[in-house]
Amino acid sequence: MNPIKYNIDQKMPLKALLVYGLEWFLIIIPTLIILAILVGGIHYDTTAQKIFYAQKLFALAGIALLAQVFWGHRLPIVIGPAAVLLIGILTANHQGIDAIYTAIILGGALLTILSYTNLLYKFTKLFTHRIITVILALIALTLTPTIIQLVFGNQINPLHLFILSIALFTAMVILNKVFRGIWKSTTVLWGLLVGSIVYRICFPGQPSMQMVSYSQIPWQEMFIPGFKLNIGVLFAFFFCYIALFINEIGSIQAVEQALEADNPDKRTKDGLRMTGLSNILCGLFGTIGFVDFSISPGIIMNTGCASRYTLIPAALGLIVCAIFPNLIVMICDIPLPVMGIVLLFIMVSQLASSFKMMTLPNVVRDFTDCTTIALPLMLALFISFLPQNVINEIPEVLRPIVSNGFVVGVVGVLAMEHLINRK
Repeated sequence: MNPIKYNIDQKMPLKALLVYGLEWFLIIIPTLIILAILVGGIHYDTTAQKIFYAQKLFALAGIALLAQVFWGHRLPIVIGPAAVLLIGILTANHQGIDAIYTAIILGGALLTILSYTNLLYKFTKLFTHRIITVILALIALTLTPTIIQLVFGNQINPLHLFILSIALFTAMVILNKVFRGIWKSTTVLWGLLVGSIVYRICFPGQPSMQMVSYSQIPWQEMFIPGFKLNIGVLFAFFFCYIALFINEIGSIQAVEQALEADNPDKRTKDGLRMTGLSNILCGLFGTIGFVDFSISPGIIMNTGCASRYTLIPAALGLIVCAIFPNLIVMICDIPLPVMGIVLLFIMVSQLASSFKMMTLPNVVRDFTDCTTIALPLMLALFISFLPQNVINEIPEVLRPIVSNGFVVGVVGVLAMEHLINRK
């Protein structure tokens, strides 16, 4: 751990600014790539549409990052697409893009409204450590079917693909253990790069993304086609935004405490407000929303730099990438199986955070507390692996709720904690 060389509001020489900015840029890129290609592939068929989706996501990430640095929490916190919203998108995809992104707009509006009221802290008190433990675990567990589909969905030599997947995952675990400092934060990036190269060697002839021209870009898809209120989709995304809210507050407060920042309450409210506004903007442009990531304190302590200004070059780099579609093609040309294994690695950290919560005092005191955690997790897993023919029998208005393992798990843990096993 390095001593802090640059404080939150401290400016630095241009060379140091660019070096630290590059580090943040390399940390942000992997999650952006994965979610851009994954969600773009869910919504669209053509390469031009998928790349345009990624362009919008990169540009909006840069804008949201700048907004947080200057008008939000004004802290050095890395930003990225919210994986929990992916769960809602996967479940509600059959309802259409307009219904999904209308829900994201309203979810962002809810966060923005909360930031202006004292309900923020009352709302936080509803979520005990046991509930947060379950929600963190649910994000990882309910994405498991998607990860399996990513890795084995193309049906090319499943055994060889399985061996390669285990080898890549093991290598990333070892690298994460061996790496120190800022290198540790680039494990995911190395997994994407090296994994893609090895995959192309082991499975030659697999299709790659084709370069696109500006004339191919579907400019008419800049914004969502319209607004559509679907009660089932809104209800499902409401629970997704509960998790996003918890993640956002936790990430901001972790950095505040680590750096002993002034005006913590104001920073928390301003950060939540800017996250809400950025989610509204993402919804209007038809992209997945953003959240602040909890890895930021570790990166700050490893680099010894806590200046928020180092995020400016990273944000500008994202916006510059968004201008050039073929640069996005080169960045995002990652095979789906490699993307699935890297996402699995990321979800290990998510699940580990959940387990760490259980070590806090009074979280798990007896067998009743254990069932409060275990029952919602098992229920969510059961729902997540339901056969498609069963899901098809669920009434369409209820499908985004009842077939969503995450939503069912959150409802389950709220009922267990506050009703069935209430202390």
